[in-house]
Amino acid sequence: MIGLIILYILTQSNIVSRYLLIVIPLIIIYSYWFLIFLTEIIKLERYAFIFVIVFTGIIMFQNQYILNKYVQPSIQSFTQGMQECFIPIGIWLRDSTSIESRVFIPDIGAVGYYSERTICDAGGLISPEILKYLKNGMSYQDLVNNKMYKDVCKADYVVHRSSITNDLQQIELEPLFYKPFYGLGLSNMETTYYTVYKVKK
Repeated sequence: MIGLIILYILTQSNIVSRYLLIVIPLIIIYSYWFLIFLTEIIKLERYAFIFVIVFTGIIMFQNQYILNKYVQPSIQSFTQGMQECFIPIGIWLRDSTSIESRVFIPDIGAVGYYSERTICDAGGLISPEILKYLKNGMSYQDLVNNKMYKDVCKADYVVHRSSITNDLQQIELEPLFYKPFYGLGLSNMETTYYTVYKVKK
């Protein structure tokens, strides 16, 4: 588990929580090992099986509770958002822009895939030229305000994420259209708007 974290540090990856999912099986194994270890310390080895069953029940209950109350509704809204927001934007970029076009966007997945265009990732996952600014403390909004989409990425289009539509009042940007996305994540079950701008040359 420590080795994975060291690997991420050495490769200077821009870490999000899901990158640690790979070590969850190890955490579970260690949890059960520690439970058995405790039963030996408190001299209750003969009840170890009961403790394991109870511990397993608690884990299963909390998993089902979190899944049904938070995860499942988020998955459903995210799937709908993909179909109504990200995929249409990607298809529009594919059908309406030149193949040489570059797109600056904070959420690259579906738009990058469907657009078949060069992506400048505002999250820094696939764009090292942006990652260095993020590591120096700049936020996504800082990148936009400082026009990094133009100066660093040489982008032809910007797909901007915001709580309102057409909020970028920059002379270099021409708003084209927007798509709403409800429930972007577990901690954000509000409507987010993705506005597509053309960068004026």
